[in-house]
Amino acid sequence: MDSETIRIGRDRLLRVFRYLEALNEHRNPVKRHIGEQLWTLWLKDLPGHPSIRRGTSPAAELPALMTSKDASPAEPQDSDFILKIARPRLTNPPTPPALIEPWLEAGWENPFKEVSTLESRSQTSTGGSVRVRFGSDPKRCGNRAVEGTSKPVGE
Repeated sequence: MDSETIRIGRDRLLRVFRYLEALNEHRNPVKRHIGEQLWTLWLKDLPGHPSIRRGTSPAAELPALMTSKDASPAEPQDSDFILKIARPRLTNPPTPPALIEPWLEAGWENPFKEVSTLESRSQTSTGGSVRVRFGSDPKRCGNRAVEGTSKPVGE
């Protein structure tokens, strides 16, 4: 291939890509107004949390800088940022009530996993081993006792 054929091929390819770019801009115009966005969260609406710090805007800081008590220019405080978000400090979950703790399935302390309880479990008594359901004790399930909730193991 000679250099003229390569130049023509590149020129045609460039035209195709420019066309595709213009077509994409036509089909998906840039949203220039905040009301057109899928969702918004204003800085003033951020939740109060130790991990979230809002800086002061230069416009809000200007009157305070101009009128200092001792007539000298005041220094801005933490004006080098607008928003700082730190990773929250993780703490251990509270210990569940002693009545429910043995019924919780493993991993109950994981915040990304739903807490679930065992349907039933074996308990030893004087007459042998008995299968007890979680709902058999109204204290465990908030006064929603289920009838026929305990039966001997092996049935």
